[in-house]
Amino acid sequence: MSDTATATSGAGRIYSFDLPVKVPFFAIGLAISKFKQIGVWEKMPTPIKQKTKKAKAGWSGVTITKQDLDSLPDDVWLTMAREFRLEWRPAEAA
Repeated sequence: MSDTATATSGAGRIYSFDLPVKVPFFAIGLAISKFKQIGVWEKMPTPIKQKTKKAKAGWSGVTITKQDLDSLPDDVWLTMAREFRLEWRPAEAA
């Protein structure tokens, strides 16, 4: 996906990587710091932030699902996709 592409909505995205993704507990703090650095943490939906903070407080890690990614606002997703080089494409209209 190009840097100039725009997402239409979370449900309109097809991700080019396997989901769900298990993020180990020791990487959660690093991820949150990076999300804050690139300016997306405060824009993330509350359920994702709560899920992530809960996992950071424990030893279990966190599982990120397609539903989690689909719930991200388009600007957040596009920023994350560019920063982490996550491949995706818009879903074709039915």
